[in-house]
Amino acid sequence: MDAEYNWWGCADGPGNTDCDSVSGNVDYDPWLKASKDAAPVRENGEPTGLVNTASPTLSLNTDRPATCKYSESAGADYDSMTEFATTGGTSHSVELSNLAEGEHTYYVKCKSNIDGEPVNSDDYVISFTVDLTSPQITDRSPGINAVGVDATTNITVTFSEDVICSEEDWSNCITLSDGGPVSGSASYADATDTLTFDPVDPLASNTVYTVTLSGITDLAGNSLSGTTSWTFTTATYYSIAITTGWNLISVPTVPVDTSIDAVLGDAKDKIDAVWTYDAVDDKWYVYHPNNPETSNLDTMTAGYGYWISATGDANIEGYGSLFTEGQTPPQRQLVGGWNLIGYYQKDGVDSIRVNYALSTLADDYCDPTKKWWTSLVGYDNTGKSFTTKSWSDNMNPGEAFWIFMKSSAITYMYGPGESSESCK
Repeated sequence: MDAEYNWWGCADGPGNTDCDSVSGNVDYDPWLKASKDAAPVRENGEPTGLVNTASPTLSLNTDRPATCKYSESAGADYDSMTEFATTGGTSHSVELSNLAEGEHTYYVKCKSNIDGEPVNSDDYVISFTVDLTSPQITDRSPGINAVGVDATTNITVTFSEDVICSEEDWSNCITLSDGGPVSGSASYADATDTLTFDPVDPLASNTVYTVTLSGITDLAGNSLSGTTSWTFTTATYYSIAITTGWNLISVPTVPVDTSIDAVLGDAKDKIDAVWTYDAVDDKWYVYHPNNPETSNLDTMTAGYGYWISATGDANIEGYGSLFTEGQTPPQRQLVGGWNLIGYYQKDGVDSIRVNYALSTLADDYCDPTKKWWTSLVGYDNTGKSFTTKSWSDNMNPGEAFWIFMKSSAITYMYGPGESSESCK
């Protein structure tokens, strides 16, 4: 190399005597000129933002070989600072340890390894926050083991902090299954930290579903903790056919909305009147869709029988369940003599024998001699005639009956019966 023009790395360039007045055939440090005027340039400090470890690596680079030191105090003297474990080149690092959660700030100064160089007079600041706390689920709907869930519901999950899906698409971080995957779309609202799964179609009636969350972390990378997979059971769908004239029916489960208008739905246009009888009060209650001011019946629910006068054929449809979170399961008092009752349909049960359906009205539901009633009379809504049920006949969803209780000295409590036929 021509010594006269050997100014590689010199900040002032050719024409400066410190750069081009050098001896030939001599090795020179390329940073010689820069080191005389300026301390090392520091860059690429890490970590930044959030970290999820108490032992992060503090690191930075310099534009020339240097020895770097750090302190937790701003403006510290270079000689009093702590030297990086790895330093002397252009990459400098040290593994910190036992850091508490919260914000941490470190101040770095470096000194070039060329004799006579200045030390950084200013602090190079590396600031980050340690977050070791895993995100939690603060609310979920439907809840764990919830029953009677509306089949048109969305799945919502609210978190304790902002979270992300490591699988990029939120549909990969939440799944809904009833033995097979349920199609739907997933979305996340940053403002409320809430994840929503919206099924494409209404869920199946009286079915157990499993929600599973995976690949969810907070912004620091801490994985979601707690119960990340749970089940719920949808409400039971019912469809009760009524025909022109009188019909005797029951609502097999407690409807999602028990108001009489909601229960009757579109069928209300084909109905003149709905009657029910409460033997405890010895009183009839009535609802006239076209004359609500003459009505004293405003709800319909499970366990009661209803006489409906219809002007045409229709179907009463809806969803419901006998057991719902935060609500007392249905039950009602019966007294001696005639009572008007409906069949309680339990989750997972369709038709069941009379002795199991009315197990709460017997000392021993496997022994017909120990039942507390004598007669069970239903009604054929198509043939418009009364029918009689025996101990071994089946009760079906939507059916209602006159039942005669034996003793007027006893108040009976009627509730949902057995879920399976267990008598030998």
